[in-house]
Amino acid sequence: MSVITHGPVKQALQQLEELSSDEQTYWQAFSREHAMRDAVGAERAARREGREEGLREGELKGKHEASLEFARRLFGQPGFDDATIARLTDLPEDEIRQLRRS
Repeated sequence: MSVITHGPVKQALQQLEELSSDEQTYWQAFSREHAMRDAVGAERAARREGREEGLREGELKGKHEASLEFARRLFGQPGFDDATIARLTDLPEDEIRQLRRS
C-alpha cells in the first residue's frame, strides 16, 4: 500500500486504518454487517417460502379447474348423475349442482 500515490486513495486508506484501530468502531461495523446479512438471509427465505406457497396454491387451483372441466364433460354423458360426478371428480355435490346450473 505504500506504493499508492493517488491522494484520495491514500486518504481513504488512512481513514480505514484509523477506524480499524478503534475497537468500538470495529465492533459497531461488525454488528452492522452481520445485521445486514441476517436481513438479506431472512428476505431470501421469505421470498422462497412465498414462491413455494404460490406454487402449491397454483397446483391446487389447477387441479380444481381440471376437476370442473371433467365434470362439465360428464354432464352430457348418459348415466352420470350429480352424485356420481361428485365422486369421480372429488368435488362437493353442491358444487356440481351449481356448475350444472351455470
